[in-house]
Amino acid sequence: MNENTLNELLEGFEWKDLELKESRTAVPESVYESVSAFLNTEGGHIVLGVNDAREIVGVCDVDKIQGDFIGNLRTPGIFESPIRFEEYLRQHEDKNVLIFYIPEANRHEKPIFVKTKKRGRAAFIRRGGGDYQCGKEDLARIFSDALQERPDGHILKLDIHTCFDENSIKWFRHRYENKGGNRSLGHFSNEAFLAELGLLKEQDGQLFPTLAAILMLGKTAHVRQLISRPIVDCYRYGFESDHANTGSRWDKRVNCEYNIVESWQAIVDWYNSFTEVPFTVDRETGQRLDFPPDFIAFRESVINLLSHQDFTDTTRWPTIESYTDLTRFWNPGDAFASTDKLLEPGTKEVRNPIIVRALRYIGFSEQSGWGLRDVYRNWNELGRVPPVLTNDKSKKSFELVLLQKALMSEQQILLQGQIGIRLSSDEAAAFANICAVENAKMSVSALRAALGLNGAETNKIIQRLIVQGVVTLSQDNIVELAEHLISLRNKLLGIVQIDVAQVTVSNLNLSTEQVAAPTANLSTEQVTPLSRLTDNQRAILIYCDVPRTMTDLMTHLNIGSRGYFKSKHLNPLLIHGFLKLTNPEKLTASNQRYVITELGVQMKQTIAENRAE
Repeated sequence: MNENTLNELLEGFEWKDLELKESRTAVPESVYESVSAFLNTEGGHIVLGVNDAREIVGVCDVDKIQGDFIGNLRTPGIFESPIRFEEYLRQHEDKNVLIFYIPEANRHEKPIFVKTKKRGRAAFIRRGGGDYQCGKEDLARIFSDALQERPDGHILKLDIHTCFDENSIKWFRHRYENKGGNRSLGHFSNEAFLAELGLLKEQDGQLFPTLAAILMLGKTAHVRQLISRPIVDCYRYGFESDHANTGSRWDKRVNCEYNIVESWQAIVDWYNSFTEVPFTVDRETGQRLDFPPDFIAFRESVINLLSHQDFTDTTRWPTIESYTDLTRFWNPGDAFASTDKLLEPGTKEVRNPIIVRALRYIGFSEQSGWGLRDVYRNWNELGRVPPVLTNDKSKKSFELVLLQKALMSEQQILLQGQIGIRLSSDEAAAFANICAVENAKMSVSALRAALGLNGAETNKIIQRLIVQGVVTLSQDNIVELAEHLISLRNKLLGIVQIDVAQVTVSNLNLSTEQVAAPTANLSTEQVTPLSRLTDNQRAILIYCDVPRTMTDLMTHLNIGSRGYFKSKHLNPLLIHGFLKLTNPEKLTASNQRYVITELGVQMKQTIAENRAE
């Protein structure tokens, strides 16, 4: 760990993976609770020699403190088995700081208990910046996740001839037979078909259904006996999410207390009752496409929710909340893999492998059990800001939010215009994605998924943005908006309210590669950076798809004052790269014309899309 990494730890605002202990002369017993919490949650750093105010006080006797702490991690006593860790010693001026990284334990090893004088034998989890002792429900969820054999493979002593819903099996078999690549099993009986797919298991010479089989295809009575809560609860609200706590009632609700197949059908009916299905025709077949443009993202989000939930958790259940500005999918049960791993190609360990495999047979979640990359790809094709994933290991929950917000908004294009960078369409999309996320940071995996590109293509784009000075790349493969652009990004995208008048073009030389602008003074007035376009500026961009004279523009907009028109409407578009002169060397040339740039074309397209909505 270098000096920069230490400084980042101490200056960060995220406390869930950082515990500071003064520990000048001794190791406090509470530090071992933090070790247990990091092991049972997502891992984290323990820093000895720094107080709660983040002041470096230093460790007085490094050998003693180091020996005491490492001894208790390696020798059974406080912990039941040796603990893995990474150790770093850093010197700050004349003060020594000990840093220990505690990685998350394997799920099969959890929960990790610690024995202290104050608490006795207890296990802890990390929530926010604190360590919390696991309650009965916490321990039950952790123990369930630790099982080598997943719960959905548990055998149920039910009659396979009477426990299944016939319509669900019929629907499932039809989907199976019509999916390409499957072996034909049309001549098999229902029982033989389910056994072939691993949904039935043999015990004592007799076939019995697994928990997965009943959850997928069982009769409603059996499903309700197995889990005393809904499979999923769906709500449609006719307003934006920020009005969710006003007491307004939902417009349409579906409470699914039946098997997964029936729940899927009910959810689709619920979704179709309020979603818009535009009239589109397939160019190759000439057939009408009767499904919404965001159906792939919705489908994979629902399937993830149905197949990856923790069915052993009887106190919480999945919810789908659809608002006019977003749709939220919430699930009990976190993903075993990290969020980045979920967005990368390759096999992942899943909570309900038999259910996932069965759904893959009928065309759902074909990417190794997770369809999140399909969600990102569909959202990218629709030109929307990236989905928001929250894999909360402390609360054992998973949330996916699909935002109905355009990625290349007017404000986003204005931001690129004010910075003055030249970007290709893919580079502009990458920059916009990074700006769109809450903290202006994205992992390389998330950015690759959002762009729908391969690793090499994504890395090339990142390097191009780094060269232009607008992003940085950390050792942890996190792409972050350059620090000098944060306040401008916040202002233009409405994240933080800042007085626009305080920022002028003269102090916006933020990139080493600037858009070529007229060299002469365009106006005697200082041009204020664009925080929004006026109606006349929008009209100029639409009208200047071919070169236009000043007279053409003024006549088109019915404006008489030439000086006011130039300073108020025309010059800001020139300064920020939305318009260019056909003869930039001579501003007063008789053949002078104004025409939109590539950035202006992007803005024109956005204006047209906004008007269409």
